Amino acid sequence: MKNILFILVLSLTMYSCQEDDPDLLDSCSIFATVIDKSELDGCGYILKLNDGEILIPIIRYYCGTPPLPVEITEDPLYNFQFYDGQLVKIDYEFPEESYYSTCMAGKSVIITCITDIINRDRQGF
Repeated sequence: MKNILFILVLSLTMYSCQEDDPDLLDSCSIFATVIDKSELDGCGYILKLNDGEILIPIIRYYCGTPPLPVEITEDPLYNFQFYDGQLVKIDYEFPEESYYSTCMAGKSVIITCITDIINRDRQGF
């Protein structure tokens, strides 16, 4: 009985001392690799999922004077830096309206969440 109580107290102590890192609790759930396809006409960086599916992120641009619209600054791709071979976690949705791209390497999607896994690991997370 003492052993069980000791294990219970030890377990509770170990788990209660851990801090939840908000970056590790992000809502991104799908692993992907960034691939530079700029050699193909109309393509740039695309995302390859673990199951082999290819996604083309829709990058929304804004041309004009500041202040920028909220939908631009709250876009997960706003100021996100892609590079070839980058490992990321993403969530995405298909656009409600038809979206056509000259890059025909995959499906066009709206990225709703993106996290750079490599840089996180390099920072010691």
